[in-house]
Amino acid sequence: MAEGEQHIEVVGARVHNLKNISVQIPRNRLTVITGLSGSGKSSLAFDTLFAEGQRRYMDTFSSYARGYIGTMQRPDVDKITGLSPVISIDQKTTSRNPRSTVGTVTEVYDFLRLLYARAATPYSWKTGQPLVKYTDAEIAALLQREYAGRKILLMAPLVNGRKGHYKELFDTLRKKGFLYVRVDGEVQDLVAGMKVDRYKNHTIEVVVDRLIVKSPKVLTSTPINVESETENPDERRMRQSIDKAMTQGGGLMGVGDIESGAVRYFSRNLMDPESGLSYREPAPHTFSFNSPSGWCPVCKGLGKVEAGKVLTGTQTDAESNDINDIVHDEEHWYERMLAYVQQEDEEKEKEDVLVVCPACEGRRLNKEALSYRFAGMSISDLTDMDIDRLAEWTDRLPGQIEALNERQRTIAAPILKEISARLRFMTSVGLSYLSLSRPSDSLSGGESQRIRLATQIGSRLVNVLYILDEPSIGLHQRDNQRLIDSLKELRDMGNSVIVVEHDEQMMREADYIVDIGPKAGRLGGKVMFQGTPAELLKTDTLTARYLRQESVPRPQGERQTKRDEWLTLRGCRGNNLQDVTVRIPLGRMVCVTGVSGSGKSSLINQTLYPILSQRFYRSLHEPLPYESIEGVEHINKVIAVDQSPIGRTPRSNPATYTNVFNDIRELFAQLPEARIRSWKAGRFSFNTKGGRCE
Repeated sequence: MAEGEQHIEVVGARVHNLKNISVQIPRNRLTVITGLSGSGKSSLAFDTLFAEGQRRYMDTFSSYARGYIGTMQRPDVDKITGLSPVISIDQKTTSRNPRSTVGTVTEVYDFLRLLYARAATPYSWKTGQPLVKYTDAEIAALLQREYAGRKILLMAPLVNGRKGHYKELFDTLRKKGFLYVRVDGEVQDLVAGMKVDRYKNHTIEVVVDRLIVKSPKVLTSTPINVESETENPDERRMRQSIDKAMTQGGGLMGVGDIESGAVRYFSRNLMDPESGLSYREPAPHTFSFNSPSGWCPVCKGLGKVEAGKVLTGTQTDAESNDINDIVHDEEHWYERMLAYVQQEDEEKEKEDVLVVCPACEGRRLNKEALSYRFAGMSISDLTDMDIDRLAEWTDRLPGQIEALNERQRTIAAPILKEISARLRFMTSVGLSYLSLSRPSDSLSGGESQRIRLATQIGSRLVNVLYILDEPSIGLHQRDNQRLIDSLKELRDMGNSVIVVEHDEQMMREADYIVDIGPKAGRLGGKVMFQGTPAELLKTDTLTARYLRQESVPRPQGERQTKRDEWLTLRGCRGNNLQDVTVRIPLGRMVCVTGVSGSGKSSLINQTLYPILSQRFYRSLHEPLPYESIEGVEHINKVIAVDQSPIGRTPRSNPATYTNVFNDIRELFAQLPEARIRSWKAGRFSFNTKGGRCE
């Protein structure tokens, strides 16, 4: 390193297996920390550098605040200088919140909600017609224009399709001076003690006024209930009746043609003139599946419900009979009890299985939110698009003059600019195949890490130290260069980037490399090399030999097997699979590869594995669509090994997970001292009282 160059200096690091090492890392450069798995790379990057940066940040809080959040222990290191504010982007921070999606994590969905709240056109989910709203003056002008010379009723809707006798409502209307009501389409006199059938659904409207509309005249702009020399009595009466009808109807009124019986509705809010359906004024939370204003009332914004809660429309004997009734059926009690127990078992299994919500079809939002359109697309149509298709749509939209009016173009321009920028960041880190509606808990560790990387690039921070943990995991080599370019862009903004990585291409394009080794565990923890990639190639470290292709072991020949059995899967059509048929040889190690988003997980994890799970374990998880499968009779078990964490509690460790600790505890329980004290294996467990530290 050139003398005088700014750098981050670590002196005497002894965290985990680090052997009192000292390193200098240049600032505002892309640095790769590499070495064998378990050699101490993460101990240096995360448990030393990031931990110290986080501790220093916490120390800036007041002593009062630190009393609530606690203090952080200083890592075992002598000195760290030149440390900037630190942001860690690792693979352990994947959100498991079922409400979290790619759109919410990247904040793109926040901009979409704003776009639809301010620039979208509402449509009725009942009739599909655009919703409209009127001022009182516009309603009066429309009545004089379209109902001239006709007898009409001005009505205020009060009850719409609800059961009850409504005696108190009718009494209240009489006391207010109203004379007529329209009940289920029939105009009736309001009389004392009036009520309707309480067990039937009713629609009730109070008649505010009955009048004959005069011939059209020029209406003044005088407000209602304000005397004016230019406003005639007929206009004043109509305006006052409209105001009273709106007040009684909560911003909604109906106009009935006495001769034809047709009724038309008007609203100060958004309303469907044909059905009378009214919407509230849209706001960003109207399109949020985390808010009661926007979420689907059935699944509460999750997009899925428990299988046992989905109504099938059928009822079994076990469901229709009480357990006591079954016990007292002497003739058929055994058969009915068996059916009852089986049904109970099935219901318990269904409680843990989630299926697509039948109300919103997995789109998470209610019917009102889904009925808004922008350029002919609902908000769920956009979130279901792949990111590359959505980016193309947003870039193309400003040029489509006919799709937007002037108001929509003015409002949408800055919002679409922000959306396009964030979508470009996601494309640059190799995530163009994802959709914004993809749940965060379905992402791999590498995908989640790259999403956070795209978010950080969009934040445009400077003078920050970023630490990443193997971001190239799961990336095809085609997309690897995009990732490297994104890291360089982050560096060029004026940030320092440290990457814990094994990838050859990443190491060759780094500005600086720190090689930790020589081996793993207690045999590692030493700095084998620090310098540029060109300098590394001149050394004799294990990493350098691999980069020079000198120590790469190659198989001597193909492994022979006597099995000639195949598993054939035909007609796979889930997600982006195009009627795929695949033959998999059994008794061999088979690799399924392809570019990111090509359909590998759809074929194996979401089609083949659920099929075999249903065959062997009666799993209720449904596979993606397929035609047939052959060769299942040649196997008898399926095990999925994925990236989900193996530990379920803080007490879990590799010894307990693999059951090795059970044998260790049994061994200690057989010692003479333990037998004298009558100690069993549980005495040596940290999960039970007596064995654990209290």
